[in-house]
Amino acid sequence: MAERRALGVGSHPEALLCSDELRVKGRVDLINVTAERADIVDHKTGAEDPSHLDQLRFYAMLWDQDEVANQDLTPVGALAASYPTAEVMISALSAEELVALATNTGERVRRGGQQGVGGGPRCDARGTLRFLLGPKPLRRLLERGRS
Repeated sequence: MAERRALGVGSHPEALLCSDELRVKGRVDLINVTAERADIVDHKTGAEDPSHLDQLRFYAMLWDQDEVANQDLTPVGALAASYPTAEVMISALSAEELVALATNTGERVRRGGQQGVGGGPRCDARGTLRFLLGPKPLRRLLERGRS
């Protein structure tokens, strides 16, 4: 695995994000960090798909959980899926939604019996999303966490 490092102010392509506690990781196409916020961009080559927005939400949760990359505890700002002909923006998750997603992720990883190599993250974002989403879209899990 590539060495993890703090991501300070600037643009960071292909940034590796990990949650040691949840034992999941993902590689974000681009994170633009300012003193106030971190904007996450995921570049897509195909057609728009709702699962791409779930992937952005998952990356937001990873950024929030990553104690190495996000040492300054910079909140997530914009989330964008960038397609060849359009850019789709979604709202950043609230603190409550981030907690709900992290809690759900941790529970599902534990129930799945995933064992990280050396106690570290084992899943990449796509594999984790497939595992976590199962038959229930991430949007519904987040909505349930709000009620």
